[in-house]
Parts: sequence; C-alpha cells; structure tokens
Amino acid sequence: MTGPTRADSELIRNLVTRWFREVWDAGKRESIHEMMHPEAVIHGIGTEAAHGPEGFEAFWRTVRLNYHDIVTQIDQLLVEGAEAVALLTITFVQTSSGEAMSMRGAATFRFEDGQIIFSRNVIDYLAVLGQSDALGIDIQDALFPIQALENRDPPRS
Repeated sequence: MTGPTRADSELIRNLVTRWFREVWDAGKRESIHEMMHPEAVIHGIGTEAAHGPEGFEAFWRTVRLNYHDIVTQIDQLLVEGAEAVALLTITFVQTSSGEAMSMRGAATFRFEDGQIIFSRNVIDYLAVLGQSDALGIDIQDALFPIQALENRDPPRS
C-alpha cells in the first residue's frame, strides 16, 4: 500500500479551506450536511461531543445567531494523509452589542471518503469574554485575583 500523494494532500487542504469559507464565512448550512459524515464526532464545541451533521448544526446555528460578519483566516494548515490541523484567527461582530471581536483557535480534522469523520476544536472563547462587557468584570482580574489584589511574589514550591 502506498502513502498519501500530493493530490491527496491537496484534496484535504481544499476540503478544510472550503469548510471554513462555506460553513463559517458564508453561513451555508447545506455545506455542513454535504461535507460532514453522518457518523462524525466533533469535540470542543460544547460540553459534550456533537454527533453527525445535526449535532454540529445546533452549535453552528447558535453561533450564527449570536455573531455575524464571520471571517476565518487560516494562519497555518498542516496536512498528513487524511488528517489536517488548521490554526485560525477568526473575526466577527457580536449581534447583541455590535462589537467587532476576534479570537484564535485550532481545529483538527480526519476525513473519510471526502467527508469530516472527526474533529477536535480548541477555541479561545476567553478572548471573546475579554472583549465583551457581558460579565461586567476584567477577565485578567477574574483569572488571577491574588495578583490583581496584591502585587506580591508567588510562593515557592
């Protein structure tokens, strides 16, 4: 058996790019069902894994209701065989406040028969909270309350 060819890598590269352009940037719901395997498992978009296009679509719909003008920049895309890792910068506008925001993230993909069968996402949602007044607190102070309250050296281990 031979390994993946340059054409295989280019196909995966094109599928990942198309996913972000169509599903996220253009908001095309039908592309979710076309590009995602019925048995796909998607991690990192909620407290539990999403299963199949319908499970993912629930998350996608929530995001699209709360944010618009989404632009996904693929900063780096690594492909090996039927797997890919995309490092991302995502910009968008929060619908409720009208505020422009951005965050970084990473998404891994595994493809089977030209469809996403598995994905794991690591998104910096904290960056969004830090750009929003939704919590009414400074995120840095909330994460590091001792340093915010007292400018002292940490204890030694």
